[in-house]
Amino acid sequence: MPPVMLRNGQTLEVQPVSPLLLVDVEAAYPLPAADSAEFMSALATRSRQVRATAFLAGLPEVQVPDGWQFPAALAWAGITPRPGPEGRRADYIEYELLRDPADLTAVQQIIFNPGLTEAEIGVAAQSFPGASPGR
Repeated sequence: MPPVMLRNGQTLEVQPVSPLLLVDVEAAYPLPAADSAEFMSALATRSRQVRATAFLAGLPEVQVPDGWQFPAALAWAGITPRPGPEGRRADYIEYELLRDPADLTAVQQIIFNPGLTEAEIGVAAQSFPGASPGR
């Protein structure tokens, strides 16, 4: 996969993540019955763990810079930092590194859907003899 250039100029090596890895994370966070009071909270926890695990697996070379602090606004809202070094790395990726929507989209495209884009398919199709635009 080609590296992703973030809007801040930083280049990231992004790796596709196996869907089976994410299925295993989902299985580790079972959901209660959909009509239960706990369902939405459990779903949010599961989604957060799947997303964080995908970023950790897909961005293995990302390190938290010295001096980075968990956003005070999140702490004020009652969101606590994830535990341990990998939790800190997940927080940094989500709350600092990928805070620009275009950067987030570019990284997610590789992590979750590493296939060719429509633009890449169009360029490849043009290389065939007799190809014309829109065919």
